[in-house]
Amino acid sequence: MMALHPNTLVCTLSWLVVMKLFIVDFSESTVFKRLFTENNLVGEENTEGGRAYKAVLELMPDAIFMNYDHKPKHALETASAIKKRKKTAHIPIFFIHNETTDPSQEPSCGKMIRSEDIEYWLNRLSNSNHTL
Repeated sequence: MMALHPNTLVCTLSWLVVMKLFIVDFSESTVFKRLFTENNLVGEENTEGGRAYKAVLELMPDAIFMNYDHKPKHALETASAIKKRKKTAHIPIFFIHNETTDPSQEPSCGKMIRSEDIEYWLNRLSNSNHTL
């Protein structure tokens, strides 16, 4: 096993404190929410895209993660509306999908990623001043 330098751990976990995340999950399951820590969640929506749209403006998260596997059309409509609004257009949106989703169908309003890649993208955002 390779030993890590103490600074490596700080860089890897820095997004836990710095990043403000918003999640959108139109399913009734809590599995999606458990992919994130409570420390960095500033908000979530699981019933209406319009409420997510409004909350994102109020909370101004650093990134938005959407469950793409449950009601993908709702997720796309919500993401498109967020990206069309000038004040929130800069916020990166990630669509979390499972292995059966075709990633080549990636929408222009966000990035398709698998749940096991969340930490990678959070680290990348944190190290690039919250932009992709």
